[in-house]
Amino acid sequence: MSDDARSETVYRYQQEIAQMMFVSTEIENPDPRVTRLIEDIVRNQVIEMIIQSRRMAQRRLSKYFTPEDLIFLIRYDKAKVNRLRTYLSWKDVRKNAKDTNDASAGGSAGPAQEGDGIEEGGEDTPLRVNKRKMRLPWELSSVFCDYPRASQDDADDDDDDVNETNEDSIRRLKAADETTRRMTREEYVFYSECRQASFTFRKAKRFREFIHANLYLDVKPSDDTIDILGFLAFEVVHELCTRAMRIKRDWEHKAEAMRTMRGRHTDDDAPACTLFSTSASAEPPLEAWHIREAFTELQAEHALLDTGRSTAGPAGGLRRTQVFVI
Repeated sequence: MSDDARSETVYRYQQEIAQMMFVSTEIENPDPRVTRLIEDIVRNQVIEMIIQSRRMAQRRLSKYFTPEDLIFLIRYDKAKVNRLRTYLSWKDVRKNAKDTNDASAGGSAGPAQEGDGIEEGGEDTPLRVNKRKMRLPWELSSVFCDYPRASQDDADDDDDDVNETNEDSIRRLKAADETTRRMTREEYVFYSECRQASFTFRKAKRFREFIHANLYLDVKPSDDTIDILGFLAFEVVHELCTRAMRIKRDWEHKAEAMRTMRGRHTDDDAPACTLFSTSASAEPPLEAWHIREAFTELQAEHALLDTGRSTAGPAGGLRRTQVFVI
């Protein structure tokens, strides 16, 4: 079987990953070896999420894991948890709006995407509505049957979550603004299309096959489970690509410093050709080793953060392997 045929039968999200990479890095037409490596990492990470969630469910003497078990895996990354809850909130709002429109005028609402924002102002924003419906069991208020000083405490908690979510959203919006500032109209249309890339929207069956759900799940996963896994898969792509770009640019700066120290720019008529020479007209593409190095760094960081955090055992005690969810 040729490499092209093997890619078509094994790799299912090459186009979507290329689109996500463009949004995160501005690199068009990435090397297929890079997108295939990212897809392999994403698949392994999602399977690891399922395995760790099932182990947590078994500790609760439950046969099946819940969305809260998945969220528990990322509980220390509050910004990511808040983005996920916001995403689920918008999904619910749009689903309800679609049902209402279908029942009344036959209209339809747009899909909830992984990068959607949060509606601000007022007590019934989607995040607040979702928080009232989903009390995460490791939150302090969840250990009480009756919430002491509920109104004030809940308001403070909500304000903290909203503020942290807003700060994270502002950072991402600033990065997106810098990215789109120099774009032509056609480039911006393409960028907007790429932002809609998703692992799960209208692809639930493909996603279940992608993660080998029949091997790791005893029952068909719920819609919420698939949506959460799709959201976290998107986050893996984003974190890998942004970290890989940082690594690439750090290496380029070091190479430039070495060339300057060695006096390789003194002769303007005969510029030296070196291993690190790049075209001045284009951003050098990411290479597979950048992605591998990014994954290694992220794994090391999560290993350090995880140590001693959980009372469930050494280094958390919830992992089947030494692979960490990033």
